[in-house]
Amino acid sequence: MEKLGLDAGWWEETMEETASGKPLPCRLIHAPEPTMYDQVLRHLETISRETMIPPKSQLNFGEVALAAIAVCLR
Repeated sequence: MEKLGLDAGWWEETMEETASGKPLPCRLIHAPEPTMYDQVLRHLETISRETMIPPKSQLNFGEVALAAIAVCLR
């Protein structure tokens, strides 16, 4: 089974000052680029493309042809 790792972006913690002057922890979230949706779509396109391309044969066609000729000449 194919595994997919997604870049989910990142966050940073800062201190913001409220209207009353008290510091308040705040997290700024930075979205991933490309988006998670695009990452999943690209992954699905890649694995579907790989399944459409047939695997390369392990046969040596030269050897197969020689074996076929040898059988025919018997």
